Amino acid sequence: LLDYDQQISLTQGDINRMKDIPVMNMDSSNQLFVDLYKTELASLETSWQQLKKNNETHQKEIRELQMMVSKNYYRIIDLQHILTEQITNYSFRTFGKETNYIWEKPAIEKADQQEAAFSKISLDINQQIIVSYFQQNIRSHFFFAFILFTLFIFWVRKNYRIVAKLENRDSILQTLEDPHTVSSFPILSAFMVVLSLWPFLDLNAPEAYMIIMQLFLFIITSVFIFKHGSKSERKIWIGVCLIYILYTAISTSYHFGLWLRLILIFINFFLAYSARFFLKLKGGDVRIKGITRTLLYIVIIISVLAIILNCIGRVTLSEAFTNAGLIGFVQIIGLSIFKDIMVTAIQLKNVVNDLKKKQRSFLDMQSMSNRIFNLLSFLTLFLCFVVFAINMNFYNVLYKGFMALLFDSRTIGSTTFTIGNILLFFIVIYLSTLAQRYVGYLFGSDSDHSIPEGKRGSRIVIWKLVIIIVGFALAIMVSGLPLDKVTIVLSALGVGVGLGLQNVVNNFVSGLILIFERPLQVGDYVEVGGLKGWVKDIGIRATRMANNDGAEIIVPNGSILSGNVINWTLSSSRIRIEINLKISPLSALSLAKEIINEEILNYEHTIDSMPPEIHQMNLNSATTELKVWFWVDHINRKETAKSTILNALFVRFDQSGISME
Repeated sequence: LLDYDQQISLTQGDINRMKDIPVMNMDSSNQLFVDLYKTELASLETSWQQLKKNNETHQKEIRELQMMVSKNYYRIIDLQHILTEQITNYSFRTFGKETNYIWEKPAIEKADQQEAAFSKISLDINQQIIVSYFQQNIRSHFFFAFILFTLFIFWVRKNYRIVAKLENRDSILQTLEDPHTVSSFPILSAFMVVLSLWPFLDLNAPEAYMIIMQLFLFIITSVFIFKHGSKSERKIWIGVCLIYILYTAISTSYHFGLWLRLILIFINFFLAYSARFFLKLKGGDVRIKGITRTLLYIVIIISVLAIILNCIGRVTLSEAFTNAGLIGFVQIIGLSIFKDIMVTAIQLKNVVNDLKKKQRSFLDMQSMSNRIFNLLSFLTLFLCFVVFAINMNFYNVLYKGFMALLFDSRTIGSTTFTIGNILLFFIVIYLSTLAQRYVGYLFGSDSDHSIPEGKRGSRIVIWKLVIIIVGFALAIMVSGLPLDKVTIVLSALGVGVGLGLQNVVNNFVSGLILIFERPLQVGDYVEVGGLKGWVKDIGIRATRMANNDGAEIIVPNGSILSGNVINWTLSSSRIRIEINLKISPLSALSLAKEIINEEILNYEHTIDSMPPEIHQMNLNSATTELKVWFWVDHINRKETAKSTILNALFVRFDQSGISME
């Protein structure tokens, strides 16, 4: 309204200045002009008067609307103060004795019409809040949920179809963490993933909205357990469903009589029993371990406290504890299943990578499982705290205080910053570093120490470079630093490069050249400066090699680019092997050559298109020395091929009466 008022004021000034136009003030003595443009002048005057009148009318309407807005604004402020005071008083009353002890005779209370009216108003307001929140956020929330849902199904389906083509697919799938969570179309698992992560789309969502989303998660978790859980898990979950429905029914009441208090005690008792059941459960579909066990112990403690508070007359506080414990319990079980789903999906991807490389991977799935589980356990603990804080009516205070701490502007000298932007900067840098470290898993490059069968190219290094650059750019953006300050930092960095970081920059640029020129790739067997090994990783600063003894060699990229490099597998992985033999008697030379040819060609990895070559080196009356050359299909079979063929020749020569020295 203020913007409109300013625009109309400017328009009013333009209208007033129109009178200053000469044609509007033409002297009537100029009869010829008046006669010629009499009609136009009259029309222009009428239009000017009408425009002025309309503009004044709009300005008056806007002023009236501004008055109404101001009146409602101050009224809302007064109501907010009253509401804050009522909430404060209510919070203090919840810690006091609201009703008699449960073993005392219950007080006779009359029906409170005001309480019933308040209950109806509260229900209407919650409905309006949910509808309004859905209208404002449904597009963004459902867009991210749909993208996550689709990507998960596509990812699992793609990997599952590769494994499904194998004859031993059943035995492979049984080695996974939770085999039934992956299938050709894992819709149920995708729903579990989306709903488990949904609350973190907006941590400041209305309480009623969060309760509805928790209800959806509870439904999907129930379907999952009834479909895949053990018999004992199904039985206990039926009881959980009953107490969930029962609590939902009684939570709408603002007056808890004796029977409702007894029902609330039963709900807490069964909730504690269910948590203890999953703590003692071994095997089954739901795996409780790590921090999640601690969270279930917390649920038991909350349930016991709720029973005690109920017995000593703190019913409202008991109800708040019950709500937090019940929703937290459902969230813990749901996230435990979610953890198994994600670990299984990652394991399936790892199996596919192994199939592509034709070798076993040494990716530590147990370690990865624990990391994911600890992260989800922390998120579960955080969500339980959020639910409990909302029920105790101090979440908004903590949220606003936390946001103020993070994002209120602070000034040091001429620099303005926020703690939140600084934290975001380091978080983005950390996540970028983590992503570039593990991006190789997506392309089958894990941390194993086996010898690779083939090259994976330099796309891993390119992805690492892209992640680092994009991560640094995002970190600068979220830090909120002015560009002039960033320019100063980069200038200082340039000076530092000129003074003492020449080698670092040289290695960095050399790494870029290695990435795009590709004189060597991940999986090549190379010799650099007298060092031999398999290229395991081409980094931004250095290249990591692994020799045949298992040691890892770190070679700066600048040394590779400036020195001589022998790449045994640049265009082909095959290698020529040389064997020196001394045989006797001389009369068996022809037979020996035939045996050598047969054994070499019988070896499965010999290249048939490149027949073996046998050269006679030294000759005397008793013995002859032979040099044998033959080709195998991969350099990593060099020693194995030599050993296998030597053993075979020894056996054949012995059977034919030929001695070999």
